[in-house]
Amino acid sequence: MPVFEAPAVYVQNAYNTLNNYMIHHMYLSNLIDFHHSNGNVIPLESPTVGFHVRRDNNDKQRIVNVFDHNGQLRYTFERLSSLNPVWSMFDSSRREIATVRVGFFSRSIDFHNKPGVLQHREIKTVSNWRQGTLDYINLQGNMLAWTKNSKFLEIITNVDDNDEEIRVRAARVRLMRQWKFDFELVVDESRVDAEIALGTGFVSMMTRWGVGDLTDTRGPTPIVAPALHTQSKSEPKSETTNGNTNNSSSPNSITLVVNDDEIIIEH
Repeated sequence: MPVFEAPAVYVQNAYNTLNNYMIHHMYLSNLIDFHHSNGNVIPLESPTVGFHVRRDNNDKQRIVNVFDHNGQLRYTFERLSSLNPVWSMFDSSRREIATVRVGFFSRSIDFHNKPGVLQHREIKTVSNWRQGTLDYINLQGNMLAWTKNSKFLEIITNVDDNDEEIRVRAARVRLMRQWKFDFELVVDESRVDAEIALGTGFVSMMTRWGVGDLTDTRGPTPIVAPALHTQSKSEPKSETTNGNTNNSSSPNSITLVVNDDEIIIEH
């Protein structure tokens, strides 16, 4: 029943927190987060946008705020009560981006106001022999999946097809403060829509990762700004006025001024 799903998520998240705390303190995370082969993994090298996902201090059970790296509020996740498993995702102008169901038995995401982009998707859990447990949705025939331990969002093609499997890492999440719901999410927007990464990542933050990871103090991940388009140098601009030609781009130009019968040379 829906009324029990949200409390069950709390219990599940508490279990994951304790489990991750023990794993990290016993230095087992690298052993558990194994890959049979990393040959077909395309790494996340240049994230273009970063978010910080934190519970609202005044209403921690019903509102989760999303800030950019400059501290500006970009999105909020909101629900009617702490017993409601359904969250609404709004941008800073209060436009509803998506409806996210974060339940114990059922998880899904419905995007709004995004024509041509995926709409309703069930978020399913599957065990992948290369990566362990994954939360995934179907994205245009490919698997868009969040890994459990490394917390990467990967676009996987040719799933479980031995050496033909390709995993393109498009986003990553890490816990910023132990015991606090404070996650950083960085996204390469050339590989995946940032709102898709944020909406699907929020589900895993609430249900799978917990807040028991060991954290470091290196601060936010550096964000690579999109390359600026450099303008080519324009040719010297010539202006002609009353038969006179003036090349303004050349400091040593010679100007001829015809004044009746006189010829004046200006250097």
